[in-house]
Amino acid sequence: MSASLKQGKKLRKISTVFRLRLLKTTIIIFLVAFFIVIVSLTFFVRRANESMLKKQINRITDGISYNIDSVMRIRAEIIAEDINTADQITVSSLKEATKNLSTAVVDVVDSNGKVVCSSEKKCIGLNILGNENTSVFGKLLNKEKDYVKTDFFKDKLLGDDLYSYAGIPLENGDFVVVGVSFESYYQSLVMFVTDSTKFTLVGESGFCIVCDNKGKILSAPHNSNYKTTEDFGVASLSEVEPDKVFTATINGEEYYMMCVISEEIYFFSAVPTSESFSRWYIILSIISVLVLLLLVVMFFRVNDLSRKLIVDNIRKVNDGLAEITAGNLDTVIDVRGNIEFSQLSDDINSTVDTLKEYIAREAARLDRELKFASSIQLSALPNEFPAFPDRTDIDIFASMTTAKMVGGDFYDFFFIDENKLAFIMADVSDKGIPAALFMMKAKAVVKSLAQSRREVNEVMNIANSILCEGNNEDMFVTLWLGILNTDTGEIDFSNAGHCHPIIRKSDGDCSYAVCKPNLSLGAMEGMQYRKHELKLDKGDAVFLYTDGVTEAQNTAEELYGEDRLLKAVSRGNFKNSEEMCTAVKKDVLKFTGSAPQSDDLTVLAIYYKG
Repeated sequence: MSASLKQGKKLRKISTVFRLRLLKTTIIIFLVAFFIVIVSLTFFVRRANESMLKKQINRITDGISYNIDSVMRIRAEIIAEDINTADQITVSSLKEATKNLSTAVVDVVDSNGKVVCSSEKKCIGLNILGNENTSVFGKLLNKEKDYVKTDFFKDKLLGDDLYSYAGIPLENGDFVVVGVSFESYYQSLVMFVTDSTKFTLVGESGFCIVCDNKGKILSAPHNSNYKTTEDFGVASLSEVEPDKVFTATINGEEYYMMCVISEEIYFFSAVPTSESFSRWYIILSIISVLVLLLLVVMFFRVNDLSRKLIVDNIRKVNDGLAEITAGNLDTVIDVRGNIEFSQLSDDINSTVDTLKEYIAREAARLDRELKFASSIQLSALPNEFPAFPDRTDIDIFASMTTAKMVGGDFYDFFFIDENKLAFIMADVSDKGIPAALFMMKAKAVVKSLAQSRREVNEVMNIANSILCEGNNEDMFVTLWLGILNTDTGEIDFSNAGHCHPIIRKSDGDCSYAVCKPNLSLGAMEGMQYRKHELKLDKGDAVFLYTDGVTEAQNTAEELYGEDRLLKAVSRGNFKNSEEMCTAVKKDVLKFTGSAPQSDDLTVLAIYYKG
């Protein structure tokens, strides 16, 4: 009896389990939705307040900056008008204008940027266009602008204070520059700021406050008696982070506040948090009620469909059985909502486990047989290198990597006599045990015929007839046979539908030895095969391969191709045939990457040393 059946009394009815879980899920969904709404509304309220507070402060600071900038321009225009109408410009007259208009310095600058007259004699002769802070006045000379103002900077000629300069063109092509110290500017700023926010509202009941850099109130709401920032909850200005919303308690009420600093002046705007959230609380209440109603309706509606749990469980079992019948025996049926489905799941899983045991034993037996077949196949191929250690006129190497445990490719090489080397590259039309058996037969037939000193085309003709006899499985083999005369470098070869070999010249130049190939061996009786010739010079090489090389695919299903193979053979500075074969296989594996090997990978290279 299964463990689940022993615990059967503890299991509850499907309808009961479903109702409880649905109720729990409904409550969780409501709480999560409520939490998300609260967080979202809080975020948007803060963002809305930040925008409102900053907008109100910017409106005040922009107005003040505009007024002060206008005052500097008016000063410059007044002095420019006096200079345009004066018969003579003197240092004393400029000093008088400086005193009357409360400016720090007045300069008259010619069209070359040189100060020709000034209220400060030490400024006369200076070229203001050569100073990075005042070079902007070049726009007056170029007539790009009719008014230019600089930022405050430290002018060492006038002292340690900061100065800002405004310029207006004169009628004679020169221009006048008026300088204002920061202290004077600051006094003007304070003058404009004073009482600028008394009747300014932020939202419905918020307000603005302006103070200096020591915390002294310069402007406050009309109905307040604030003297310092401590009166509205800001103990130290150093603790205030500009352009950031913060909370402060004023007269027992919490406020959202923001501060903007401009020219050592602190601008504060404030709005009650209660005002910020009042309208959002109404929205939150409406959303919460709607969500709750929706969840209640969903609960009762889904509760009526609880009976479908049985249908769902049956579907789960059927889906699992479909996976198992499709061959995925690792599928586990785990439907345990009630006693019946628990028992059914255990019975199915037990049956599948027994079936997997039988399959595993059979697979192990087949695996042993395949390994044995593979060892027989590989032992039939030349696999000891160097193959002819006592010969200095050739260097040969070959290797085969099967796609399955037993492959369908094969290669061979052997001496027919002292100076005739036969070499073969072939690919059977299938893979596995049948292909291996057909391969062994083809290899034996071709080798036997070649050793009888027949011409290569005669070997092909007879081998084709033998392989066609009793070939009920319609198997065939593509085969390239060549016989190299090691004395002359001449090769007689015949091609039965196989890939064209690559000839690598001693200088590294490579090309395919293309000829019109005949039909594969075993494909049709009575075929007559042709003989071809080619000539190797000292240092030349022949590279043979199967279509498992050129048709190797990467993960994008692109083929390795003949062009890549030709480049791989040509670009290496190989010392011997083994290096050539190894380099090609590495290049193929680098190209295919993680893609599975779809075909046998077989290569053979011969260097003719003369």
